[in-house]
Parts: sequence; structure tokens; C-alpha cells
Amino acid sequence: MVAWLIASIPLFTGCKKAQPPQPSSSAQTTKGSDGQTAQPSVQEEARLKLREGIEHTKAGEPDKAVREFTEALRKYPNYADAYIGRAGAFALQKKFNEAGEDLKKALEISPDNPIVHYNFAALYSLQNQSDRALESLDRALDLGFKDYAFLLKDPDLNNVRAHKDFIKILQKHKVPIPK
Repeated sequence: MVAWLIASIPLFTGCKKAQPPQPSSSAQTTKGSDGQTAQPSVQEEARLKLREGIEHTKAGEPDKAVREFTEALRKYPNYADAYIGRAGAFALQKKFNEAGEDLKKALEISPDNPIVHYNFAALYSLQNQSDRALESLDRALDLGFKDYAFLLKDPDLNNVRAHKDFIKILQKHKVPIPK
């Protein structure tokens, strides 16, 4: 089971993350002079597709999730959260190369996003690349990742929890460690 952090799921409320695309005031859905509702903006459509992708991911439907995240990216190609979401769906499908490619794209768009670095940690851990996973986890914590409860129970990090440096990284960042 892949427990992946994806954008807009309230697991990382204490974390800074890339902002979803914001429609300009002139691009928002409005009523026209004829009383008809105008079409939603491209950014709003992308945000809706992101939400649908997240719901499919939560429901364990990664194929549908990939389609929704891909549609969000078609509408808004620089949407880091959609790349993060699609990476999570790919990871559920055990398509780790595709997940890594999407995380790289999210990193290009939002290099200081702690969620991207955390998900790299999870991806590397799932691939038994503990050193790389710990580097990514350290960077996520440096950037403000604060969902310590999730970090401590995330099954995707099981491989790195056994590593001798895992506790050192947690201590370095003053992560409360339950006894």
C-alpha cells in the first residue's frame, strides 16, 4: 500500500506548499449580461480536475486519478500540485519511474515545496534507496514539513525507519519522537 502525500489532502496542514493556480478576477466564473453563467476559467477547471484526481486516489482508483491529474496538467501545464498528485497515483500503480518523472517536474516548478521532497523520500524508500530517501526527508524537514504524525506512521517510509540515520534526522529537526 502506498501512502502518498498529495496536494490538497489535509494531511499536511502545517506545511508550506505551492499554491494552486488562482484565477484572475476577470477570469472567474460570473453571470453574463444575459444571466447565463460564464464558463469556469482554465485555472478553475484544473483545480477541479485536481480535486477529482485526489478523490480517485483516496478511493484506490489510480487509473482514474491519473486521467484527472493529466487533464489538470493539460489545462494548466505548470501546476506542481497536479504533478505531485499524479506521481502519487503512479506510485499506487507501482510505476515508480513515472512517479519520479512527475516529481522532478513538480520540483522544477516548485523547488522549495516540502511535499515534493517528502514524496521523493517515500519514493526512494519504496525502491530501497535509503540514503536518497533520508536526504529527501532531511530536505523536506528543512523546508518546513510539519506533519510529524504522518511521517512517523507512513508505511512508505518503513525502509528508512530502520536506517541508523533516521532518528538522527528527526532529532536534528526536533521532531517529537514517541517513546
